[in-house]
Amino acid sequence: ADGWAACEDCDDANSDINPDGEEVCDGIDNDCDGTVDGPDATDATPFYLDSDEDGYGDPAIETYDCEVPEGHSELDTDCDDTNPQVHPGAEEICDGLDSDCNNATGELLFPTDYTKLQLAIDSGETEVCIEAGTHSVNLDLDGVDTLKLIGAGGSDAVFLDGGGSRVIDMGSGASNIELSGLTLQNADESGKDGLGIWATSCSNVSLHDIVVKDIVGDSGNETGLAIGFLMCSDVTVEESAVHSVTAYYDGTGGSISYGMVGFSYSDNIVVDGLEIYESSVEGFETIFGSALSYEAAGASSISINDLKVHDLTEASTESSFGAVLTMGAGGVEMSNVSVRDVTQESPELISAVFLYQTQGDVDVRNIEVVGNTSSTTVTQFSPQFWEYNATGDVSLTNILSAGNTNTAGGLAFSNSLWLNNASATSYKASNITVHGNTSTTVNDEGGGMLACNGAITLTNSSISGNEVDSGGTLAGIGQADSQGVCKLTASYNNVYDNTINFDTVSDFTGSDGNISVDPGFVDVSSTDPGTWDLTLAGGSALIDAGDPAVLDADGTASDIGAYGGPQGDSW
Repeated sequence: ADGWAACEDCDDANSDINPDGEEVCDGIDNDCDGTVDGPDATDATPFYLDSDEDGYGDPAIETYDCEVPEGHSELDTDCDDTNPQVHPGAEEICDGLDSDCNNATGELLFPTDYTKLQLAIDSGETEVCIEAGTHSVNLDLDGVDTLKLIGAGGSDAVFLDGGGSRVIDMGSGASNIELSGLTLQNADESGKDGLGIWATSCSNVSLHDIVVKDIVGDSGNETGLAIGFLMCSDVTVEESAVHSVTAYYDGTGGSISYGMVGFSYSDNIVVDGLEIYESSVEGFETIFGSALSYEAAGASSISINDLKVHDLTEASTESSFGAVLTMGAGGVEMSNVSVRDVTQESPELISAVFLYQTQGDVDVRNIEVVGNTSSTTVTQFSPQFWEYNATGDVSLTNILSAGNTNTAGGLAFSNSLWLNNASATSYKASNITVHGNTSTTVNDEGGGMLACNGAITLTNSSISGNEVDSGGTLAGIGQADSQGVCKLTASYNNVYDNTINFDTVSDFTGSDGNISVDPGFVDVSSTDPGTWDLTLAGGSALIDAGDPAVLDADGTASDIGAYGGPQGDSW
């Protein structure tokens, strides 16, 4: 009949829409198949699979549609759709890949482009990408201005082998130097320092992901057997490591050692992520910072964060000044420092962490000194932590000294912490835990903590379970006041179960929030202090027992001890 058809029409008001219609990209089901637009539209556009979601598609895998399907791109210019760092316009980095898809790697490669790395440096190249593998080099960077040496794949893949001699010598005056992703190894020389890296009068030097290992030598009277900087400025060391280093004195030349990593008469030093371990310094008359040593130039500063020192042996014939030592800095910032399992032997020993005569402010937080052993024949000066004679504001927070063992043949000043300062503008020590340290000595003045020669405020700290033998006078807290200026103000502290709790300091527990209770640590049962858990167990009397004006991260009053206060959860 007129006006009727044998087939159904999905839109009888539009003659262009029918089962035989042509599907186009217009938002309408033109052919009445139940699908609007789609890949069968006659004007559908090609799109390309974008597996790595970098905005660029794989030209070999295409599909057609009216709009960009999920996981696809309208661009077909990706040369590696499995790597989001590879696409047109990407930055060329040292990886041996064509990162920007221009059919070239973009970076200068050693040994592909230069068969000798020194030749590339001497030719004035400013950036060289060192390919994976072990390469024999003894590089001379004397006077070089602007150079990047970058290992493709990082320090786990790229090894520069010194063949028994210094690996990288910056000489004098090098500037704008960046070393990244390299392991420097195999140097065995007497009479030289900086056998991994050495520089004098340098400026603007950055070390990132640098490992220095298998170093043996006599580092007499210079600085830094593995890494040494003398009279340099603006040096950054980050995410790096030094291990398997042996420093010894061979009987010739100077008999002073300045650390595995050393900065002498240098300024504006930043250490952020450095591990020094499985090494030894032995036989020298004097050791200034067996692991890390810093001596400032003028009023310069040093910032140390995330430093780990462990499994280290040091032995001197006269005196030893710390595994970590800063001297004369214009300011010291130190955080997240761990010194563990260090063995020290010396007639006179001064601390594992020693801050000496800072010419400015001291900001120290989140420091642990655990499981170390020290032995002297004459005198010990706080073999764990000593801050001495800063001239600015001193702030010491979140410090843990635990399970250290000390033996002195003579006088020992403080087994664990000595806060010794007559010149500071202000001196505040808070959220400190001193626990389970043992001292055997002829005469011990301050087995746990000694405060002297200044006005010091101590809060939110716990001193417990420290022991001295019969020759000692104190395992808990005391003060030595040789200059007649010592004044200790204590509030919200805990002093408990030390061989002798107080000496020369009156028992302050029972007033000003000070208490004497079992700290209630999670676990101190092992004979190995390295396994102790000195956080507070549920129900500990030290929880929320600190100064109510100082808050933990959860907003409650500070817990007493090293894990309380606003930085208590930042270990």
